[in-house]
Amino acid sequence: MEYTAANLEQAVAQFYHTDAAMRAQAHRWLTAAQMSPEAWSFVWELLHSSQSPEVLFFAATTLHAKVVKCWHEIPADQYSSLKKHILQATVNYCMGPKIVVNKLCIAVSLPCMLVMIDCRDSATDCRDSVTNCRDSVTDCRDSVLDCRDSRADCRDSVTGCRDSVLDCKDSVLEYRDSVTGFRDSVIDCKDSVIDCRDSVLEYRDSVLDCRDSVLDCRDSVIDCRDSVLDCRDSVLDCRDSVLDCRDSVLDCRDSVIDCKDSVIDCRDSVTDCRDSLSAYVLQTLPSDWPTAIPDLIASLQPSSFPNIPSARLAWVLLQILTVLPEEFQSSHLPQNHKSAVRNELQKNIPIVLPLLESVLSTGVHESTYDMTRQAVVCASAWFQLGVALPDCDRLADNLVALVFQTGSLPHHLALGLCELILDTLSNMVTHPNTHKYPESCLQMLHKLLVLRQASVPFYQELLSSVYTLFISLCESHSRLLLDTLLVDGASKRDILQVLQIILECSDSAGVYPTEETTSQLAFSYWFILQDDIIGSETQHYSMYVSMLSPVYRRLAEILLRKSMLPETDETWTSDEKELLRCYRQDAADTMVAHVTSRVGLVY
Repeated sequence: MEYTAANLEQAVAQFYHTDAAMRAQAHRWLTAAQMSPEAWSFVWELLHSSQSPEVLFFAATTLHAKVVKCWHEIPADQYSSLKKHILQATVNYCMGPKIVVNKLCIAVSLPCMLVMIDCRDSATDCRDSVTNCRDSVTDCRDSVLDCRDSRADCRDSVTGCRDSVLDCKDSVLEYRDSVTGFRDSVIDCKDSVIDCRDSVLEYRDSVLDCRDSVLDCRDSVIDCRDSVLDCRDSVLDCRDSVLDCRDSVLDCRDSVIDCKDSVIDCRDSVTDCRDSLSAYVLQTLPSDWPTAIPDLIASLQPSSFPNIPSARLAWVLLQILTVLPEEFQSSHLPQNHKSAVRNELQKNIPIVLPLLESVLSTGVHESTYDMTRQAVVCASAWFQLGVALPDCDRLADNLVALVFQTGSLPHHLALGLCELILDTLSNMVTHPNTHKYPESCLQMLHKLLVLRQASVPFYQELLSSVYTLFISLCESHSRLLLDTLLVDGASKRDILQVLQIILECSDSAGVYPTEETTSQLAFSYWFILQDDIIGSETQHYSMYVSMLSPVYRRLAEILLRKSMLPETDETWTSDEKELLRCYRQDAADTMVAHVTSRVGLVY
């Protein structure tokens, strides 16, 4: 079958909406289409915004695969055209409605929006159905009450009829007595005959009244029966309304599921489009597009896209700049080309860092949270390339200041951003290249010490990340910190303060691992510090013993107390017991290293 846009749309629909056998057949054909030379042509038709999310996802995936795996198929004179197409596709997604749910993409999907609107209408119909059902139940209740009143009236009528029959019986008895008296004294009882006639007339009237009462009772019974039938019909209508309501809820649920799937497909489509652009940049650096990064920064300016909010446009640019070093780390470029690309990326560090500094210096607000967070992620990605530590000075100031500015954000946003900032600072100070700049390392340590007392409401939840930052810095520069302890000055005071922070980590409150899991972070540093002290020159060793004895004395007290078994562990799981066993073993190893082999450090 020919690789045309229409055939591909049909194959994508077959892949998503048929059984397993048909899906496997469609998968094989679509995979072959992705690797065909015709993919360079049909991918642009499929990336049109009128396509379904499934087709957009397939098109973006195809574009990324072609750029990464089939770069050799593109002639050099078509690089510029391909670059414009990829950049335009990325910007087109940015210009659409904001339905993106994570940090990687701008989701523009009209089908997704329509599904969400249908979902809202379904929910409204469901609410109306429930309201109608409630009204029907109210009518049914009123009918039952009317039926109950009719039954009471009928009961009263039957009681009256019974009384009339009793009166009639009494009249008959009187009549019988009168007839008996008349038979005995016909002549003398003329008045009695007249009385009897009157009695007969009264009896007739009573009988007629009784008949009318019976008829009224029958009518009441008929009305009651009609009321019961109406009530039954109301109950049936109510049941039908409930069933309709249930069907509406199920339809609404299915619509929400379809909407979620569409958002995911759209997100993945934009992510692949963004990755395609980064893959294109890596393929064309440095020979075919040496000015890729400055060109991207110049192209994605608010003046070029007045309809897009500047913060959103900056977010898109930061997304692309973030993916470049990430994609470089995971790419499988030839070794000589990869070295050239690394050198070209490092040449652009002086361009990227000022951009990140300008974004982070504006502070953080809930409206610009995505942009600020992406700037932090971008900085972390570029630090992994090896940025000279003196060049990070202003950026480090911005990152530290940002931690103190997150108090106005919602708790979950602020905590996530602070943890990300601390992780970025850790990448900055632990890169192997930082050993070339010992003075900058000590200055960076001084900057970071303010984080020990960050005045944010969630600081206790952030303690583990703060400890991890200081422990990572000390592990990476243990020898530098020991050498600096031999020289009096501000740096020596900073190092002693950091040692107190790591002691606080080891002395975390609670029982490990049920009440706290932070104290075990410091074990690795104590071993590294021990090895560096042992490897020191003899004259320096005695100075370290004298200077660090209080530190090791307190560490020994902490480890003895933290290694004590709890009073009861009946509620502990087997995994928790095993973690405590390993913790006690690490503590014992530390004690053996710092007490048995070098008693002078403790006593």
